[in-house]
Amino acid sequence: MNNLTRRGFLGLAGAATAAAGLSACAGTGSSPSGGTAGGDGNTIDFWSSHPANSKETEQKIIAAFQSANSGLTVKLTDAGQNYEEVAQKFNASLAGGQLPDVVLVSDVTWFNFALNKQLAPLDDLLSAANLSTSDYVDSLYKDYLFNGKHYALPFARSTPLFYYNKDLWSKAGLPDRGPKTWDEFKEWSPKLVQSVGPDKTALLLADGSNYLDWYFQGMVWSMGGAYSKEWTPTFTDPKTIAAGQFLQDLSKQKVTRFTKAAAPDFGAGLAACMLESTAQVGGLAKTSKVSVGTAFLPTPKGVLGCPTGGAGVAIPAGIDDARKKNALKF
Repeated sequence: MNNLTRRGFLGLAGAATAAAGLSACAGTGSSPSGGTAGGDGNTIDFWSSHPANSKETEQKIIAAFQSANSGLTVKLTDAGQNYEEVAQKFNASLAGGQLPDVVLVSDVTWFNFALNKQLAPLDDLLSAANLSTSDYVDSLYKDYLFNGKHYALPFARSTPLFYYNKDLWSKAGLPDRGPKTWDEFKEWSPKLVQSVGPDKTALLLADGSNYLDWYFQGMVWSMGGAYSKEWTPTFTDPKTIAAGQFLQDLSKQKVTRFTKAAAPDFGAGLAACMLESTAQVGGLAKTSKVSVGTAFLPTPKGVLGCPTGGAGVAIPAGIDDARKKNALKF
């Protein structure tokens, strides 16, 4: 398993029961041919949730593709509000609905579909079309590797980022940067708690319904722990437990608060800092009422401490070869 993924944790971690439950519904439909494999061979149906408000960008991609590929049309389908809803819609199509030509699959859901042979391996399709994947970041492309085959291409990828309120940072007398390590953050936390004031919080984190496991994973890695080693769970490793105790201490000391959606509260000035996806950068730049600083996750020098996330695009295994060929072009 690639070190920069989180799929090995989902379905195992008790701390993220809600997220695991959502991922478990993916890939449980019928066989690859269970959906309706028909469809207009000249119309490519692309199912997306438009992550990070990317619908306008998707439309530009579609316009450029259609301009370069006369006779092919791309239909952009609103397949849900988020990754899980897209997975649920795709799962339903596998049980007898109309299959898409291209489907957005998150880093949580793609593996379940691939494991159930409901996504087409892309390697032979790419080879037949004489297409190279060299333009993709190698580590992100390898995220979709399973049993020697790739099942998706990177599309809307992201990482967690450390966001901080520059005004509250200054008020606390801290340097204009993120903490270098979580130990340094803990040293700063009393000043941050005092700076942010009552009824607010120093650090905002997503709760278990919104990928707490993802944000916590970086903390675990930075302290030498891990959720798993290949397919072997390592939750009882002393370093993994120590990371959990560290986060527990922050909570007990009222340094951190868990919420379903951290960005709106942070943007309104209700927290000194937060861990959130890089997908929030653009939105906060437009809507935040505070001066926002960003930094890499607190990680000792030389230690890998930042997981990847987001989504890729995949082709259903159950559509015919002509549709797969056109889908791959797109």
